[in-house]
Amino acid sequence: MKITLSYQGNQQFKANVRHFKEVIIDEPKSFHGDDQGPSPIEYFLIGTGSCIASSLIFCLNKNKVKFSDYKVMVEGKLKHKGPKMLLKLVHILVKVELHVEDEKSKAAFEYCKSIFQSHCPLSDSLINGIPIELEINE
Repeated sequence: MKITLSYQGNQQFKANVRHFKEVIIDEPKSFHGDDQGPSPIEYFLIGTGSCIASSLIFCLNKNKVKFSDYKVMVEGKLKHKGPKMLLKLVHILVKVELHVEDEKSKAAFEYCKSIFQSHCPLSDSLINGIPIELEINE
């Protein structure tokens, strides 16, 4: 998996991801951006929520759970921390709401609830940590 970012000015980048050539990443004006797209943290929350959501959907569909009204909300909490008061993402809450439509599906739904999160590679990486290697070349 490879993503290429090109600097567009100010705090804005354009990403090339697979065949998507115009993915805009920007900061809001309050963070010195032009507010032309979601911020890196917002994309991070989108990725976290959608990874968890799609892992649960996969299990529900595989186990033929009849459901409706599937909705996912993701909240991230930012906080200034440490002696330099650097801004950190300190908490992520993913809320999944759905309606299981029949009693027969409830047991399969409970099974999916118990296992699905381990199938989301992003969630697993956040919980267990992942090394980041950084190279800066002149």
